[in-house]
Amino acid sequence: MNPYKLAEALRRHDGRGCTEDLETLDSHSKLASGQPSVLRIAPARSGSLQEASAEHAMTQVNATQLAAWFQHVVLARDSDIDANGHVNNVVYLRWVQDAAVAHWRSVAAPEVVASVSWVVVRHEIDYKKPAFRGDVLVARTRVDEITAATTVRLCEIVRGDGGDVLAKARTIWCAIDPHSGRPRRIDAAVRTYFG
Repeated sequence: MNPYKLAEALRRHDGRGCTEDLETLDSHSKLASGQPSVLRIAPARSGSLQEASAEHAMTQVNATQLAAWFQHVVLARDSDIDANGHVNNVVYLRWVQDAAVAHWRSVAAPEVVASVSWVVVRHEIDYKKPAFRGDVLVARTRVDEITAATTVRLCEIVRGDGGDVLAKARTIWCAIDPHSGRPRRIDAAVRTYFG
């Protein structure tokens, strides 16, 4: 399934519900391998996609290529716009984090997700071009390096189907034991989820 077509259908959502559009698009949802894609969508609050929070944005996963870019589609909402009329810089950072969390939750088994938490140690972000209210964007992310207890994750915020790169980020995430709150080693079992 092309995430951009789905995002466009969602952007045209008028509050009546988008089940019909989603079913139509999902019926065409096959990866190049012929396997069905994995699609997660949560309903918008108050019947409006504009009001849906970033954690409810839809994602598409190509489960056969975990090392490839994971795509997390986001919509620039009214609340994301700053006094300059474009998406505020902090929102890009939220999208980077949301894409990383969505990627981890989509590839790891539930019991592994419950046993490993992640915290950001460092963000580096370069802003290239502005985004505006109503823009449908893709936060694409992948793990670039893995050390004993950290991962280096790359993320790009892009417009449309392979369009302009609006921002690039490099983030260091530390694996944490959720029970002790202390850093933990990234063992071989966890590493396999990153390709």
